[in-house]
Parts: sequence; C-alpha cells; structure tokens
Amino acid sequence: MHDELPAALATLVSQLPLPWITVAPQAGPALDWLPIFAFAQGRVGIGLSSQGAWVQVHDQRVMPCIEGAALVALLPLLEMPLEQVRALLSEGLDRHGLPQAIGEHFPFARVVATGLLSPSEYWTTRALQWAADGVRCATVQAALHTLSENGPTQNVRHRARKLARHLPVNALRSGE
Repeated sequence: MHDELPAALATLVSQLPLPWITVAPQAGPALDWLPIFAFAQGRVGIGLSSQGAWVQVHDQRVMPCIEGAALVALLPLLEMPLEQVRALLSEGLDRHGLPQAIGEHFPFARVVATGLLSPSEYWTTRALQWAADGVRCATVQAALHTLSENGPTQNVRHRARKLARHLPVNALRSGE
C-alpha cells in the first residue's frame, strides 16, 4: 500500500500554483500541504502534501497518513457513509482544481483495515460496513480473516467471515 500518489500525479500536484500552507514540524524539514476536507466536527482534516502524499491534521499537527497508530485519528471517517466521504474528497479536489484521479489514491483500505483490527466493536462494525460497501483489497481481506477469528463479539466474527468468504481476493477492487 502506498500513501503517495503515482509519480505523474505527484509531479502535477507539485507544479500547480496552489494555496499551500507551510508548517514546520518538531523535527525534519518544513511541509507544504493543502487542506482537502475536515470531519469530526472540524477536529480532524485531510490534506495533500506538495510531494503528493496524503496528510492528516489533528491537534494542529500535520502528519502523513501512514500505517498503524497514525491512522487511528482517521477512524471517525468510518462514522460517515463511504459515499459521503468520497463526495467530500471529490468536492475538496474540485475546489482546488485538482484531478479526481487523485482521490482514487486516498488510503480508504488502510482506514478500513485499521478499523477492522481495532479492539473496539464500535470501529470494527463501522469498518465492516465500509468493506461491505466496496472498500476491498488484499489488506482488507487479511484484516477480515483476522477479525473472523479474533473479533470482539460473535456477531462481528460472523459478519467478517461472511464478507471474507463472499468476496475472494481475486474479485476485490484495488484500494491499496
């Protein structure tokens, strides 16, 4: 899975005269980013860096959307219907004149996998809904398998098993 856009889109993004916001992280070089949309009552934001990587803004910190604990802040996305999140992403890209193809590289699958592997029934249930709605790839399939064996409740384990069984990996849409 990748948190960066393909080279051609990343180059396009870096060359556009966009209203970049520059932040200086505690360590490392300054980061230029562009807000795309906010959620969780404005407490969390999604943006795009000038290098073509997805970033999240939480507690006034800008961080890459990478694996593990960093994606936990994005779990509230799962509280919205998948199509609503896709629409917010599309609107944000349109607002900046960016191609919709960029939205295809948002880490939906990593957010779903993070939710599926959460010890919380709340997040696993919401992630199961997104998986059922079409966020599927080998990573989500693997998380569904793990959840089907180790989910927090029997109902969650059964739902995960059913989803994993009915949509084999070779039939999954790319979402990594």
